Amino acid sequence: MNRCFRFGLVAAALAAAAFEPAAAAETTLRYNRWLPANHHLEQNVFIPWMRKVEEVTQGRVKIEPTTSSLGPITEQYNMASTGVADIVFTAESWSPGLFPLAEILQLPFLGTDVEKLSVAYWKVYKAHFEAVSPYPRVEVLALTGFPIYHLFTKGREVREADDLKNLKIVTTGETRSKYAKNLGITPIAAGLTQTVEMVSTGVADGTLITDDAVNSFGMTRAITHRTTFAKGLGSASGVLLVNARKWARISEKDRSAIGAISGEVLTRQMGASLKAADERARAAALKKGVKTIVAGPKLEAHFEKIAAPLEAEWIAIAKAKGVDGEAALAMLRRLVQ
Repeated sequence: MNRCFRFGLVAAALAAAAFEPAAAAETTLRYNRWLPANHHLEQNVFIPWMRKVEEVTQGRVKIEPTTSSLGPITEQYNMASTGVADIVFTAESWSPGLFPLAEILQLPFLGTDVEKLSVAYWKVYKAHFEAVSPYPRVEVLALTGFPIYHLFTKGREVREADDLKNLKIVTTGETRSKYAKNLGITPIAAGLTQTVEMVSTGVADGTLITDDAVNSFGMTRAITHRTTFAKGLGSASGVLLVNARKWARISEKDRSAIGAISGEVLTRQMGASLKAADERARAAALKKGVKTIVAGPKLEAHFEKIAAPLEAEWIAIAKAKGVDGEAALAMLRRLVQ
């Protein structure tokens, strides 16, 4: 074959390859987005992580977020477990009674640094919870705590135990609802988007929630007072899940690569983003006139006394699940402090 002709064929082949579209991903995972696209967790954590997943798998695995949620926020776990969505971020407290081990974060007085709390929670999960497979039909990609909960009210100050009487408070989670009842509060179950309306219209007197949620979901237009405690009134747990069957279709090599940028790494990033947002939210609430009341020693002591039986109850529930709850709780507190 003529040398020039051969060279022409090679050049043509290279040119064709240059214009050939990139190979399609072997696996495309659909991430169900319920948070606003401009939410700090989306912008600071999830979107960069999705890009990183594609990078570390050399394009073999891609994650595509939905334009809107495929279902209500309370159904995120069910959507992942049944395959309606491949990846979801959810709070376990939206599925009451289904994830009792995760309720460890709802116990009061764990500390106030959500980044430290999140990393500690991941380590406790790996050391104590993972072996009993608490999340059926899904795989855990990362965990997080949420910023510390405070007591927010409309038109009512909470400075003493008597101020809790006849108080109707929106809250979520089995442990937190029990805690509210034991304090003499009437708990009302509702989602974040419903809370503003319920407080604004007087259906509820306030909510047990985080500064970040109050700011992100526009609750400052209804809230007037905020009562805080030195070590907080507990947190809540969040988890990033992937459908187990879809995860199993990904090669072991790519699962390992994704795992290296998820787990504790992603947990820390979520905690850091939530911590920064919580700090911004506190400043915003102050600017909008929300008055902060720091609980005095008597109110702190009252809340701690009421919390003690909840710890014993959670430890017993953990034991029934095959987990040493006392050791898990001690480990969590040690790592946070």
